[in-house]
Amino acid sequence: ITSVSCGCDNRDLFYCAHVVALSLYRIRHARQVELRLPISETLSQMNRDQLQKFVQYLISAHHTEVLPTA
Repeated sequence: ITSVSCGCDNRDLFYCAHVVALSLYRIRHARQVELRLPISETLSQMNRDQLQKFVQYLISAHHTEVLPTA
């Protein structure tokens, strides 16, 4: 577990009960929860064609958010 977040705004010290419960579940049932790599790791494994297709998809699907940044 590298990062966690919750939108409930009920934090006790650092994390809310939802984050604690989900973290414990992930630890206790590691084989049942799919491991997903961070996006940076996924992007670094893509070749040039895959990256170009990904960028084209982002621009076509989210052009109002992506184009000003690009």
